[in-house]
Amino acid sequence: MWTLLGAPLDSAAAGEGEELAPAALRAAGLATRLGLRDGGDVTGRLTDRARDPGSGVIAFAQLVAASRALRDAVGAVEGRVLVLGGDCSLLPGALAGARPDDLWMLDGHPDALDGETSPTGEAADMDLAVVTGRGAP
Repeated sequence: MWTLLGAPLDSAAAGEGEELAPAALRAAGLATRLGLRDGGDVTGRLTDRARDPGSGVIAFAQLVAASRALRDAVGAVEGRVLVLGGDCSLLPGALAGARPDDLWMLDGHPDALDGETSPTGEAADMDLAVVTGRGAP
């Protein structure tokens, strides 16, 4: 059995639409069409637009909390998990909770910048750097 979990994150904390992806995909009938059990949204939205001076990441403390919540929720699911989101910043939490053979990632661009090289400070620029140990811990 597959379980759908939502991660309505926007790593810019700007409310420009990425955070609406889980709700939009649910409204389009994704869970029903694929026969998924809907486990609801795991994270809240990021609201702190400040860039953390140590990591260079916007909403760093909120993102860490969201990543931990997502990690715990993914790890608690019996069976497979489909994490829905519109922002790449969900990757560290989803990966931390996933079993090694259960991860697939669909993305439109590489996300290997860090807090210094990212022009925006959005964690969506940095998710692969974080999970490979090249970004903020």
